[in-house]
Amino acid sequence: MADHPSTDYDLIQRFLDFELSEAELAIVEQRLKNDAVFQERLARYQAMESHIEGGNIKEARVVALPTVRSIWKRGTAIAAMIVLAIGLLFVLRLFSTDHEGAQVLAQNYWEGQKEWSTQIRTFSETLTAQDSLFKVAITAAENENWEVALAHLNQLQLIDNQLVDTYLLKGKIYQAQADYEAAIREYDQFITTSNSRQDEAYWYRALAYIQSGEFDKAKSDLELIIAADYPFAERAKELLRKL
Repeated sequence: MADHPSTDYDLIQRFLDFELSEAELAIVEQRLKNDAVFQERLARYQAMESHIEGGNIKEARVVALPTVRSIWKRGTAIAAMIVLAIGLLFVLRLFSTDHEGAQVLAQNYWEGQKEWSTQIRTFSETLTAQDSLFKVAITAAENENWEVALAHLNQLQLIDNQLVDTYLLKGKIYQAQADYEAAIREYDQFITTSNSRQDEAYWYRALAYIQSGEFDKAKSDLELIIAADYPFAERAKELLRKL
């Protein structure tokens, strides 16, 4: 069947203006029951008309179509509002979460928790050549000299690709530059390679997922953090509530 959105929107506009014939009203009723695309278009049109902003719709009561028909035929002003509630699961799904709030919170957590030194690597009193390279990378990261930091970490990985701390630090550096895809790639490598500090990698990867808008993947990491009762579990619960 051909899709004609302009025809649908004309039908929706006349429906909301109480201008439909009895036959057209029957068509609208049938499509509201069985046509998910039409339901979504009605939702979008009514949301636009009502200037819905900020995701404030949290719940709605689904009204039986005969009720809508009787109200529509009486031409009352509340008919359009009830139409908004007719099985508009699309609207509920779209506005019942606070993704923007989750992104703000994730960014705040990131800014408050990123550390380049003690959480990344503990050095022995006698530095090896690898330790020296790593310390230069950490100092560069602390000074936001990303290019130098990454160059030294890449050099370390060429020497030994099992130096798992390099992946974690590179992930944080990419995340600090808002290159979330690269950050997630480094965290993935760390999780695959390392047997320790998994909680930290999952936490920062969850933040990167949220910051990049990959909310379902973020949920999986946050749920894992909570289930494992990692140190970040309480913060993970707070973020999860917003997703």
